[in-house]
Amino acid sequence: MWGPDAQPESSKRLGWLDLASESRALVEPLAKLREELVAEGLDHIVLAGMGGSSLAPEVITETVGKSLVTLDTTDAGQVRAALAENLDRTILVVSSKSGGTVETDSHRRAYVKAFVDAGLSEADANKRLVVVTDPGSPLEKSAKEAGVRAVFLANPNVGGRYSALTPLSAWCPARWPASTFPSCWTRPKPYAARWLIQTARRSRSVLPLAPRTKPVATRS
Repeated sequence: MWGPDAQPESSKRLGWLDLASESRALVEPLAKLREELVAEGLDHIVLAGMGGSSLAPEVITETVGKSLVTLDTTDAGQVRAALAENLDRTILVVSSKSGGTVETDSHRRAYVKAFVDAGLSEADANKRLVVVTDPGSPLEKSAKEAGVRAVFLANPNVGGRYSALTPLSAWCPARWPASTFPSCWTRPKPYAARWLIQTARRSRSVLPLAPRTKPVATRS
């Protein structure tokens, strides 16, 4: 479609075309994760993620009326405020596609320290973390070594700004019952694009998408 010059890049950037069906495999592990969190009384979700790792989760949770604390900043005041809120009920989602985002790792370290200072062992503190990253990243390796609660691996052939249906954003439904998971995971593939557009339109934080009503004039 884009010609031979674009083939080297396009061959590793088009994984989003199959996300509507590929992401359905996330339903079972997300439902299991939700059951664990509910059983342990962990209902306060904090997302540590910069840029594309936090944009879609904010839109999705706002659309369904769920709260989400997002740390996409290095502002010390905001980090302290987040740490002071419901720490005993907190799960930290550490989201970094590259696995090397310095700001996100700083958030992770701050929360692990806060959990330990609150009386948890380091092992139990790491069980308060859910990690989302690309396979083979430094974060995947360190997360598995630390024994975090769950690691979700994203599709490396999907860019961060196309990741609304990848684990980078799809962990959000772990907040609510499986029966209310995104309907694009249970309906035919063409429905996925319509679901994303409707989600964007309903969100106050995203400009509405509208069809062009008349052709753009061109100069001859």
